[in-house]
Amino acid sequence: MSVKHVHRFAQEFASRHNYRHPNAIQQMAALAHGMCGKRLTYKALVGRSKADEANTRLIRLVRQILDTSYLRGTRV
Repeated sequence: MSVKHVHRFAQEFASRHNYRHPNAIQQMAALAHGMCGKRLTYKALVGRSKADEANTRLIRLVRQILDTSYLRGTRV
């Protein structure tokens, strides 16, 4: 588990502790009610932005250039 997601882990267990008395059916109903109208995308989950994606592509391109120049015996 990364440090970035520790607060979510702690929040989930605090929520379970605070809402432990109802039975499973009531807990599932409350969970479904809380999820209604919300959408979670992969990008929002991992916290990537367009700038992060652009930086990743740039790093990948630089590595390719360096790898090919190294294989040819030339230096950049």
